[in-house]
Amino acid sequence: MDRRKLYSISLKLLTLLGVVIVMGVMINSLFPVKDPTEQVDVSSSDKKSEVAYVSMDGFVSGKMKVESWAGRPVGIIKRINPPQDFQVGNPLNSQWRSINAEYFVFYNVVGAAQCPLYLMPKGDQLKDTCSGILYDTTGQLIKGNGSSLQIPPHYFESEATLVIGQWESQQNAEKNNQEEGGEGK
Repeated sequence: MDRRKLYSISLKLLTLLGVVIVMGVMINSLFPVKDPTEQVDVSSSDKKSEVAYVSMDGFVSGKMKVESWAGRPVGIIKRINPPQDFQVGNPLNSQWRSINAEYFVFYNVVGAAQCPLYLMPKGDQLKDTCSGILYDTTGQLIKGNGSSLQIPPHYFESEATLVIGQWESQQNAEKNNQEEGGEGK
């Protein structure tokens, strides 16, 4: 077999391989993937014991810290100008989407591509690194198409410790259940 035929056959095989790969990608895009930014159901028994404790010591205003909880990155921002009109909600303040005026806690990935968010240098906006969508420090959309950032269950055990993985009301309910169960023994 001469070189010309060999090159011709190789080129045809590579072209066929390219077409198969492109078709596979196109067919795969027809089947939607569950959006991993949806809220995690913490009521299941395997999630109840899985919490992350984050030290807030030395946290600087206008900076972001990224921690991991349940295999997902969680961003924590200490707001530069915390709201003065903040009222504690149950469990979140609806306007500020937070349980603490100084901090905003959120899942640090957006959309199907699972791109991380970047805190802009002024410390007042978050930017999706893939699409350029902008969010404020309440997780609300400023510019672009998308939805608000998802918020994981969390509470402050003390001023220096953030607990990710449960709302405080869940923690209190578990403590009450343990105390009631312990008294009967």
